[in-house]
Amino acid sequence: MKEKTDLIKELVTAKNLPESTDRFSRMEKHEKLALIKAMKDINDEGLGAFLNSVHEMETEKEVKKEIRRLLFILKTKGIKIEEPRPTEPPLVRKKEDGGIHRAFLSNYDYRLNRIVQCVYRLNKDSYLYINGLTHFSDGLEELFTGLLKKGDVESTLEENKNSIPQGLELTEISPAYGLYVLQEASSISGRKKGDIEAIKRRLGNIPSGVRRPEDIYHLEIPDSIYPYPLRKILEQDIFAPFFLKWSHLEEDEKEYNGTGASTLLLPPYMVEEKREGIVKRVMGYGEIQSRSSFFKRMLEDYAYLFYMRRDLSLYKGLIDTLSKEGGIEEGIEFFIRKSLSKTGGEKQGIIVSPYG
Repeated sequence: MKEKTDLIKELVTAKNLPESTDRFSRMEKHEKLALIKAMKDINDEGLGAFLNSVHEMETEKEVKKEIRRLLFILKTKGIKIEEPRPTEPPLVRKKEDGGIHRAFLSNYDYRLNRIVQCVYRLNKDSYLYINGLTHFSDGLEELFTGLLKKGDVESTLEENKNSIPQGLELTEISPAYGLYVLQEASSISGRKKGDIEAIKRRLGNIPSGVRRPEDIYHLEIPDSIYPYPLRKILEQDIFAPFFLKWSHLEEDEKEYNGTGASTLLLPPYMVEEKREGIVKRVMGYGEIQSRSSFFKRMLEDYAYLFYMRRDLSLYKGLIDTLSKEGGIEEGIEFFIRKSLSKTGGEKQGIIVSPYG
């Protein structure tokens, strides 16, 4: 019992609420329920803040129900508690488009490709299906379109979801934004521009939701959400397959890891100074600087994916990074280090901390 009491104290009084929330989210369902039950005698606003935070991230209905029950008990005791907000994104909860349009976006794989899937209703029993493959900086690479009957929509989406490569994960997004991503990619590559324009004309005005990248910065989240630091965000599984590439990567990687011609052994601080110099040199490469805008767009889209997955601390952390001076460069530096590390490139697609 003492062990559980100590754990509760650590979670509720922790100064870093995101870490407490993350710790709770990794517990098994029965552990969460037992912990919530053990919290019933605590009378503290700190418990309310903690419960609201974990409620935002929780997916188990029974656990969410018990969290709300405990929040209600705290309120009846006169403790000031903020009401937990609905945890489904407005797009999913309200179904503003009546469910007639759907769109999905994946993360990037190690080839720097991602998948865009959209389904748009044309009439009562006919749907336009779109499957696009876009590249990080080269834009649209492939575009498949076809007609589906109403009864085939769900099975087609499920089949495609189960057949995507390992490491990629499709997240539902605004149907309007799905079409924006395809048009943006088409403009970059010059491919299928006529087809995309024809689709836009045929669909007309798609109902509201996130329509452009600017909208991603202003999505509603509770004030109690704390942003995760950038390094922790970029170490999430969703970023695992992504590696920056450039023409001199192999030579730079050997130099960075000390596997080149020199056999001179250096003390750790000199090794780090040497690596800092290599990273700064790589950041100055024209081919890296020219892709800064693409990197910004990737972070914007991942912020949106985090929001739609209700990973709100990750969403807020990325938005804060994008909004501050030097934030994008900080992210680029992380991925340069990741690519330069010995386990970089497309080796196994595992998460690598570029800081050791």
